[in-house]
Amino acid sequence: NDTFTLTVNGHASGPIVLAAGTYTPQQLAQQVQSAINADAQLDGQQVTVGVNSSGQLVLTSQAYGSNSNVAIGSGDALASLGFTGSESGTGQDVAGYFLVNGIREPATGKGQILTGDATNTYTAGLVVSSSLTPAQITSTPEGSITVTQGIAAQLNNVLNQMLDPVSGQLTVLQQSLQTQASNIGQSITRLQQSMQLQQTQLLQEFVQMESNLAAIQSASNALGASLTGFTSTSSGSSGSGSNGTTLG
Repeated sequence: NDTFTLTVNGHASGPIVLAAGTYTPQQLAQQVQSAINADAQLDGQQVTVGVNSSGQLVLTSQAYGSNSNVAIGSGDALASLGFTGSESGTGQDVAGYFLVNGIREPATGKGQILTGDATNTYTAGLVVSSSLTPAQITSTPEGSITVTQGIAAQLNNVLNQMLDPVSGQLTVLQQSLQTQASNIGQSITRLQQSMQLQQTQLLQEFVQMESNLAAIQSASNALGASLTGFTSTSSGSSGSGSNGTTLG
């Protein structure tokens, strides 16, 4: 009557062998604890073994939360140890909330760790490790903590103020520069349109001037031709009169 098995935190043990002998309850608890924790198949999953007020052995996993569990298996030592093979127990994750300036903010528990929900105003991501025993838990807040932002958190706040996509300083600066660039672009467009209009007007005036110059040139040529013909006619008439006068 010296062997038994059990499962600790989901790990099944090999046969746990107890040395034959006569033990007091406390000595037996120590012997069982040492034998369990020495089992290689438990892969380092540790337990503590104590004795309750009724003199019964109590096995407790050293893990915390819902991942902590102990289940008695089988073996010929069970009856001597006060077990039937049906005993099992599972731990509970810590549960609670944060109370900040009268505002209750939710938190999620895992093992001993209580973490403020990401949407909390004051305690988002705040992590607290609880070591309270069931007897220490009351309906009132269990403890007070002072939270001070470290350098990384302060730097994160500064970066958020600068990089916030809606109201960050860089966003505001970028929007201002974009507005200025847009205004400059509109001014350039208006100037280009004005220059195009002036160019069109100047081209029209130049064409009209060319037309006027051509008309003036044509009139000048016609006038020059008329004057040339008139001069030739006048010269011919003057010579005939002179000859007639000499003969007479």
